[in-house]
Amino acid sequence: GAERVRSRRWRLPGPAVLSALFHKDWNYLWRSPMPRRLLFSAVVIIVAMAAPMLNTSRQELPQPIQQAIPLVTVAGMLTLLSMALNTGMSANYFGAMDREGFGTLSASGLDRRYVLLSANLTTLLFALAQSTVLVIVVALVTRSWVVAPLGLYLALCLQIGGAPAYNLASIIGPYRTQLKYTGGRQRGSMWGLLAWLVATPPVLLLIVLPYVVWKPGLGVMLPLGLVYALGLYALTLKPLARLLQRREHTILQAITAQD
Repeated sequence: GAERVRSRRWRLPGPAVLSALFHKDWNYLWRSPMPRRLLFSAVVIIVAMAAPMLNTSRQELPQPIQQAIPLVTVAGMLTLLSMALNTGMSANYFGAMDREGFGTLSASGLDRRYVLLSANLTTLLFALAQSTVLVIVVALVTRSWVVAPLGLYLALCLQIGGAPAYNLASIIGPYRTQLKYTGGRQRGSMWGLLAWLVATPPVLLLIVLPYVVWKPGLGVMLPLGLVYALGLYALTLKPLARLLQRREHTILQAITAQD
C-alpha cells in the first residue's frame, strides 16, 4: 500500500521506465559524495563575488550600464556555478553518480535515451535548486527584482543547452571519481571543462547580450534561447544514446577501475 502510493506520487509523465530511472538517479544523487561536495557551491560563489558587487560604484556610470550590472553579475555567478556543477557531475555522470547502477543498465535492453533523460533531469533539478538560492540573494542585495526571473531562465537554458556537451563528455571521457584529488581525475576534468567552454557562450549571447545592448530585442531573443537549448537537446539525444550504447563496456571499465 504505502510503497504503491509513494510511487504514484513521484511518477513522472511519460514512460514508466523513465520514472523508474529517475527514482534510481535521484536516490544515487544523495548517496554519491560529489553532490555533497558541490552542495555549497552557490554559497562559495556568492561570498567570493559579494564584495566586488557591493563595492562597485555605479553613480558615475550611464543609466543603461547601471541597470545591466545586476544581471551581468548574476550571469557571471551562474556561469561559474554551472562550471562547478557540470564539470563535477554532468560531464562525468556515470563515474560520479551512477557507478553502482551503470553495470546493470549496460546489460539491460533499456532505451539509452531514457538513461540520458533521467540523468539530465536529476542534474537539472539539483542545479536549479542552487541557482535559485544564488539568484534570490543577488536580487535582495541589488534590489533589482528583474534579476530573479531572468536569472532562473538563464540557469534553465544553460543547463538544458549544455546537456548535450556534458553528455558527450561523460561518454567519451569517463573516470572514477575519488574523494581525494589524484592525477586520475585530470582526463575527465579536461573533457568537462571543454564541454563547458563550448556550451556556455551561445546561451549567454542569446540571453545576456540583448539585455545589455538592446533590450527591445529580448522579446525575440529570450524565447529563442530556450528554443535553441531544447532544439539542440532534442537533435542530439538519439545520436548520443547510440554512442553511449557503443561505449558502455569502455565506460564500465573506466568507472570501476581501482586506483
